[in-house]
Amino acid sequence: MTMPGKQDIIRRFIDEGLAKQRAGDFGGALTLYNKVLNIAPDSEELRFLVAECLLRLECNGLAVNVLQNLVRDNPDNSRAWCNLGVAYGKEGFVDDAESAWLRAIELDGDSEQVCGNLAGLFADSGHPEKAVAWGNRALDCNPDSIQARWHRGLARLAMHEFAAGWDDYEIRKEMPSWNPRRRIEAAEWAGEALSPESRLYLHGEQGLGDEILFLALIPRVIERVGEARITVEVGRKLAGLVEHTWPDVEVLADEGAATGRYTHKAALGSLPRLFWRDRGDIGGEPYLVPDPERQASYTRQLEALGPRPWVALAWFGGVKATNLLGRSVSLSVFGPLREACTCVSGQYEDVQPVGTVLSRKRREAGLPMLDIDSAGADAMAQAALFACCDAVVTVPQTALHVAGAVGARCYVLVPDAPDWRLGTGAADMPYYRSVRLVGKGADGSWESRLADIAAELSSGSRAAGP
Repeated sequence: MTMPGKQDIIRRFIDEGLAKQRAGDFGGALTLYNKVLNIAPDSEELRFLVAECLLRLECNGLAVNVLQNLVRDNPDNSRAWCNLGVAYGKEGFVDDAESAWLRAIELDGDSEQVCGNLAGLFADSGHPEKAVAWGNRALDCNPDSIQARWHRGLARLAMHEFAAGWDDYEIRKEMPSWNPRRRIEAAEWAGEALSPESRLYLHGEQGLGDEILFLALIPRVIERVGEARITVEVGRKLAGLVEHTWPDVEVLADEGAATGRYTHKAALGSLPRLFWRDRGDIGGEPYLVPDPERQASYTRQLEALGPRPWVALAWFGGVKATNLLGRSVSLSVFGPLREACTCVSGQYEDVQPVGTVLSRKRREAGLPMLDIDSAGADAMAQAALFACCDAVVTVPQTALHVAGAVGARCYVLVPDAPDWRLGTGAADMPYYRSVRLVGKGADGSWESRLADIAAELSSGSRAAGP
């Protein structure tokens, strides 16, 4: 019987690892690859597969190390350059990611994957014009590219090219993460008038902030469908506020709570394509109604805390994949506001495990919180608090949407790479008239701008608005 040779052993482990990798068992695949690295440390294929698994496991630093060695040993390995760009991009190294992907294009020419990656890189880093250009190049390679259309759409929305942007935004329905609400057997609503016997099911998607943003179009829907019954499914935190605002609309906080037969359905994120084709279509007026009893209660609590102006603060938002670093600041930067105003927390603490850390930092800083609900655990309570305050000052997170939706004066600290909702970082935000976008001062810090806001709030009229 012939004993297997070294190459046979290597091939067997690689093939077994590939099978695990294709099945989504990246840890198992990595274990197998590791077994043969000691006898084949220079294998390009093996090192490339190791890096792929590391990327899937979000071990991006290790992936960078492996891929850097690969392209050093073989500068013509275009696949390694492509994945090196992915690893850099995941860690926010925009210039390094761009360089790696441009090298891949130099070697192999345009491809859907690399051009699409560059579109996503620039859409996420505040360069929408470049994102559109790379998205178009990716679509030249494959007109059906989901990734390219998605990133191009977000870039177009950032540039306030609303008709084209919302058209591209529909491609999200082709993504694996899309939930089409299949249990709701109904025709897709395309904005047509409905008979009184019709039942329209509108469902939320993505994050709470986006649900709030898209709810601005509920009055347009009500006007369009006439006497047809409307059901709206939103996140649990938001359900009470929506029900209070539109008492004639059935509100569900859970997809599984839907009962009966619906004739039509639509995603909330598809409503802008129907109603916001041009900037002039977006009114920006308040549309969610705070509870007056809670307002009265919070007003009494704020009066006990100190004199006006009363300012709610939120300083943390997102996760690593959604620009956590750009969307979060230290509580210390609010020093000028806290010296001039009576400040209270509007920062959510109910999301774990980060909530524990946020709570500790808030207490250490001596910033009061009226209650967990008004700080973001319940949109009904947060809306009431913000309606009482003279201003809300926040990073890009749900608080800005709550404030804008109830017409509360709001200042948003815009990161260096604003997302599509903030546009290109200009002063205004078309979706909310009461929201002002604020960039860093000339010295590159927030403190100077916050000092200006504090002076404005202390000397100006609340009714004057941003």
